[in-house]
Amino acid sequence: MSVINLKDEKRINVNGEWDKVTTHPNNEPIYRSNGHQLEFDGDNGDYLEIPLDFTMTDGTYIEFKVFSNEETTTDIVFSSGSSEYVSLNFPSGNRLFIFCNGKGNNILAGQIFRKTWHTIKLYRESGTNYAQVDGGVAEAFTNSVTDLLVLSASDLVVNKLGSAYGKIVIDYIDFNGNKFEAVNINSGAQIEGSNGSIAQVNSDNTDAVAGSPNNFLKLNASNSDFISTQFSNTSITETSDIDLEFEFYMDSFDGGRIRLFHFSDENSEGVNSNKAFWFETSTTRSDVLFRQSNSDGSVVANPKNLGSPIIGVNKVKILNGEAFLNGVKTSTNPNNYTLDITNPHLKIARFFNSASFTDLTLSNFSVQGETFTTENVNASAQIIGSEGTVAQINTSAAGGTSYILDTVWSSYNYILGDVFNKSSFALSFEGANVEYLTIPNPQPWSTFGDVDLEFTFDGSLLTSENVIFSYAISSTEQILIAVDGSSNLFLRVRIGGNTYSNFDTVSNYLKINTIKILNGVIDVNNGELTIDFSAENSTILFNSDLFFGALAYLTPYWNPDIVLYDCLVSGTKYPLTEGLGPTTNDAQIITSAANAQERINFGIWQKNKDLLNFDRDNLDHIVLPQRKEFTGDFYVEATINSKIDDTTQMLFMDDSGFLGEIRPYTLGRLRFRVSDGTTYYSATNILPINTTYKLKVERVGSDVNVYVDGVLEDTFTADNSSIGVKVIGLKGSFSFEGSVYSFNINGETYLLREGGGNITTSESGNLDATINTSAADPTGYINSNVWDVDSNKWIDYAKE
Repeated sequence: MSVINLKDEKRINVNGEWDKVTTHPNNEPIYRSNGHQLEFDGDNGDYLEIPLDFTMTDGTYIEFKVFSNEETTTDIVFSSGSSEYVSLNFPSGNRLFIFCNGKGNNILAGQIFRKTWHTIKLYRESGTNYAQVDGGVAEAFTNSVTDLLVLSASDLVVNKLGSAYGKIVIDYIDFNGNKFEAVNINSGAQIEGSNGSIAQVNSDNTDAVAGSPNNFLKLNASNSDFISTQFSNTSITETSDIDLEFEFYMDSFDGGRIRLFHFSDENSEGVNSNKAFWFETSTTRSDVLFRQSNSDGSVVANPKNLGSPIIGVNKVKILNGEAFLNGVKTSTNPNNYTLDITNPHLKIARFFNSASFTDLTLSNFSVQGETFTTENVNASAQIIGSEGTVAQINTSAAGGTSYILDTVWSSYNYILGDVFNKSSFALSFEGANVEYLTIPNPQPWSTFGDVDLEFTFDGSLLTSENVIFSYAISSTEQILIAVDGSSNLFLRVRIGGNTYSNFDTVSNYLKINTIKILNGVIDVNNGELTIDFSAENSTILFNSDLFFGALAYLTPYWNPDIVLYDCLVSGTKYPLTEGLGPTTNDAQIITSAANAQERINFGIWQKNKDLLNFDRDNLDHIVLPQRKEFTGDFYVEATINSKIDDTTQMLFMDDSGFLGEIRPYTLGRLRFRVSDGTTYYSATNILPINTTYKLKVERVGSDVNVYVDGVLEDTFTADNSSIGVKVIGLKGSFSFEGSVYSFNINGETYLLREGGGNITTSESGNLDATINTSAADPTGYINSNVWDVDSNKWIDYAKE
């Protein structure tokens, strides 16, 4: 079983730039969308403008995938003028409403639902128009030969009809093969159709929504970007007077110290002055430090460690002498020194008394009660505080103010940050919010032998008493998987008060685990523990929904902090890819959070990590569970980004004691070496550097074929004797430098989608490969540095 059921994806980074644009011969991108969406909120005039003339004649179609956030009224999908439009009609029987050639049609009654993904297709055959939802039975509308759905490039829009706007989420809209996918949005908020047409995402809110947490400033040290301001109406006499709060985003633990907020007196900026304090990370970014001058001004005081930042958004706050990082108060307060700052001067992303800059992604901040919102950057590249103080964004870039407005801050931040959504792949539950998933059992189980269940979860945050899964109506009628008060992972089957199974022998569950129950056999982690009690096969006298993260008959009770990946229940798969809404394949996502909808959309639904970044300094690599040996024909594949071109770039490597290898080599060559050491090379300049591509190497007879993105680049003759693969990325003291997105060894595919942990499972579920590193903290390093998201620099602010 794979951990998730997502296609590989293509993403844009925070500047809207492509991370990869390589295509297969059929022009389909390697990284496809499986849930990237445009979310229109109905309040900001958001819509998609498509300059396309299209008439739905015989043999043509329009298809779109849509999700409605509308609560009460109809929800417009697309329109062209006032006589041609399609909407979701909830008040009148949950139907599809089509206005075609000026004639209204209410069809597909009872088939369109709020908060549900639907794929809707309109098409025409033999002079009749049809519509169908989710591949169901088609229904005809407007049978007149003249009733053609005619759309005009001058006014074809999605989510808009006249001056009215909808609240839909759109994944794609396809006009007879000219497909506009939300995933293909670029930095200009444009989407290119598969036939080359350019659609534009528009919003009345081109300067972004005030208070939106998705707008930010991305300051670049190479251009000497920083923010400076002076506060003329306040003073800071001592540490306890400081009132400061700010948010910054950290994308990795690499790159050295981050200069954050630096305060000093206007006329006294020396390091040894008693008129300065500042925030920065440690050189390894493992800590956020608060520094200030000693009261006598002679030396800089020892720093106060606020704690460890996270990959993502970090919130720093100091008030009344108490310091907080991400809501957690430091164990001891900062020393209360005399500062005597009468004219506070602030520099952000720059050290206060030298030209030392840092890359910094910054959100809103407040100083001494005055708030500065990074959404509100004016034409002079200034942020005006709530009390009128001017914070100036500075740069040495040639473009000056234009560079700041177009690159450091963008008017499309709202569209790219709020309207465009990234797909999800898991549910992350917080026990404190009593969050869990309920699934109706499609086939109630009569005996334990009928139980057909498989699911994967991350147990790294489980505590001593947690319910992972339950199917129960009482303490005497239950199938339960939990962690008990003695920190044992156990499965209990009780029927009619009798206990038929109760095991507590899984010692290491603080990781990603897969549990499977089929034909009366319980399997944990593909054979780590197997219990066969099919002989019992007792009659199950009850029926209930399936609960993941809660006890079915008693909540709240032992609710865990847990990440749940896809589930398989009686043949029905729940891949958890919707990314929005409180349902997934008719299963219900539950939370007691005050704003349940936002908590589910932006807190519980999780983003995918789908690649491994290998750093040769730490000898990062993967070890297969057993050596694969091939004589004769075979193939290997990998989607990679090779960062260097040298003789030590390892990829598919044999076990120790053997000499086999298949790997990139200098001059853009492929090196192919069989187990006895005989070595062959491809032609030069066929393998890219610093570009993501799919490499396939196959041996057919004595020929070795090398493909790059599906294109045959070279064929050379080689030995067809034994060659083995055991390790990905390491041989001796040399390892691969770059990114690995997936690999396939003669049909056994690893898609690297677990997102954490040191185990990655093959797509078939048969083989668990181990991720290794020589880093000091292997688990933390693998989770934080090796696992990564394809976009590399996504900013996923949690909406609060």
